[in-house]
Amino acid sequence: AYDLGVSLIGVEGQESDIGYISTSTTLALLNSNWPVVLDGGIGSAPAITDIDNDEDNEVIAATFSGSVFIVETDGSATKIYDSEYLLSGIAIGHVHPSSTRDEIVVSGWDYDAVDGKNGVVIVLKWNVIGGWAATEIEASSGGDQRIHEYLTVPVLFNADNSEGLEIALRTF
Repeated sequence: AYDLGVSLIGVEGQESDIGYISTSTTLALLNSNWPVVLDGGIGSAPAITDIDNDEDNEVIAATFSGSVFIVETDGSATKIYDSEYLLSGIAIGHVHPSSTRDEIVVSGWDYDAVDGKNGVVIVLKWNVIGGWAATEIEASSGGDQRIHEYLTVPVLFNADNSEGLEIALRTF
C-alpha cells in the first residue's frame, strides 16, 4: 500500500491543502499523466473517494472557474459540472438516501456589481440515465435553505438520525 498526497495548484500558482490517498492502486499516479491541468484557481483541498464504485479512488476537484472534475488515477480528467459560480469547498457523502452513489457537495459564490456577493451550494447526484445532475441552492432562494454569501467547505453529517446526511456550512 502507498500513501500519496494530492493537492491542487491554481493557474496563478496558489496551492490547496493536501488530500491523501491510502491505497494499493496509487502507484499508477507516479508513472502516468500527472500533474493534471484543470481550469481556474482552487479554493480548497480536493476530495478523494471511489465516486464511481470501480474500486479505485478518484480525485474530485472544484475550481474558481466554476468547474467540478473527476480525475482518475491514470490522470484522465472529466468535467462533470460547469457553472457561473466560483467554486471552492467540496465534500462527499450520501445526502439523498435513495442515491446509489455518494453525492458531491460544492460551495461557491458569484459577484454581481448591483447585488454583491451571492453564495451557493451545489449538490451533484449520479443518475444512471443522464449522468451527474445538479441542484443549486442559492443564497437568495429563501425559505429554510438560506445561505449566507461567505461560505466555507461544506460538512456533511447526520443531524437528525435520518437516512440522509445534512449539509452544514460556516458562514460569516
